[in-house]
Amino acid sequence: MIESKIVTQKGSVAVYSTESSGRPQLYCIHGGMGLSSDSLMPWLLPLATIFDLVFIDQRGCGKSTPAKDSSYLFSDFAGDILEVVRKTRSNDIIGIFGHSMGGMIAVETLALFPDIFQFAILSNSAIDASWRSDGGNDLSSFKTDAMIDAVKLYASDPSNRRLRDLAIAYGPLYFPELAENDARTEMAKFTYRGDAMSFMNENCFPGMDLRNQAESIHIPTLIFSGEADLVVPPHCSVAIAESVPQSVHIAIEGAGHFPFITQPNKFFKQVSQWWEETRRKS
Repeated sequence: MIESKIVTQKGSVAVYSTESSGRPQLYCIHGGMGLSSDSLMPWLLPLATIFDLVFIDQRGCGKSTPAKDSSYLFSDFAGDILEVVRKTRSNDIIGIFGHSMGGMIAVETLALFPDIFQFAILSNSAIDASWRSDGGNDLSSFKTDAMIDAVKLYASDPSNRRLRDLAIAYGPLYFPELAENDARTEMAKFTYRGDAMSFMNENCFPGMDLRNQAESIHIPTLIFSGEADLVVPPHCSVAIAESVPQSVHIAIEGAGHFPFITQPNKFFKQVSQWWEETRRKS
């Protein structure tokens, strides 16, 4: 991977790219809970046989700097993505991949900048706030006060491990298809930061409604859900598919919140088949 820093109007964004091959570019946007691109790499790298991949650490995540104005609205992330695309684009055909919260940001990006991308792939995401309330009793183990305390500790001391330890403890929710220890092992592979978490929990997620944005997307869109996902229930992906006109929804049996990690062969096969069909129709 080639690592670079893109200077935006509001900070510095870390970008990781595969070697350019002239294939269509796929800009990959990671999910939330303070995650970074290492929650997508190396698991999405097999897609490099189809696309040139570009991974973006969102503002306040991974190796990117916090936003200078401390704002973490979906539109802020979308603006960063547009700046990265403008500075790294090398192909007329480009797409966007968004996982979980990254999918929400992708929807906002596609709505704000409708002429930039030619295709999209969304995994385990949502367009309204029902994902927070409909996750089932399992989500009751998310300790809101504990999370708030962990974020505060991170703000005062970024070396404090409380946030990371709490995220690892949530492993069985994110990987319900795995044994508990294995699920926590997977969560331990990721990097965690708390810069955006408080802002988004207060300003983005309550009452979230991206249905109008989804309805404005008129490019081929592949939508994944994990049938066992406890964090973002599968019906949330169905709702996206019902809103995006040119969409295909695929539910991966036995997968939780990270189907590209626990069911990589199924995931890659579905992307490959969809892309071949999409190319034939274009």
